[in-house]
Amino acid sequence: MHKAHESGARDEDYYNRALLDYEAEHGMQFTHLHCWEVLKGSPKWMETEVPKFLSNPQACKRYKTSGSSSFDTEFGDASINLNVDVGDDEEDEVMNDEALARLMVSELAMHNEHAIGMKTEERLAFMEIKRREVELREREVAMLEYRQRQEDIRFYMQPYEHLNMDALTRMEALRVQIKAN
Repeated sequence: MHKAHESGARDEDYYNRALLDYEAEHGMQFTHLHCWEVLKGSPKWMETEVPKFLSNPQACKRYKTSGSSSFDTEFGDASINLNVDVGDDEEDEVMNDEALARLMVSELAMHNEHAIGMKTEERLAFMEIKRREVELREREVAMLEYRQRQEDIRFYMQPYEHLNMDALTRMEALRVQIKAN
């Protein structure tokens, strides 16, 4: 299979055209350029011709039909299709490659949309988990504050008149601090 370039067109021109077509069709830029850079040299892609996007996608299309004339030869039946001009195979290959490219782009876009949807779902699930963690931490802090307040009240209510002068002074300072909170 050989590449049929438009007059003066290079592979880079087709590459840029494909990116523009993708963006026009999907409303967003092609996000897997790094993957294409890695894969374009692989044997699978080397066997496949890079599609050449026609300037007018509605260009006249010619279809192969079963033979319109046939004749017998000593080697068996042969048929000739008189409805197809010589050299149309190359044009059909380009159109088939364009259809293949569109199919690949649409499948990639669907996969990309699915991946974006999955990322959104994962992000929402993560946010829900974090919200629950924050809520539990707030409850834990409230419980610790309640316990501390209960201990402070119990301490405040204890008799302390039997203490010596230094201990009595410290006890009064703690009671003032507890009362302030």
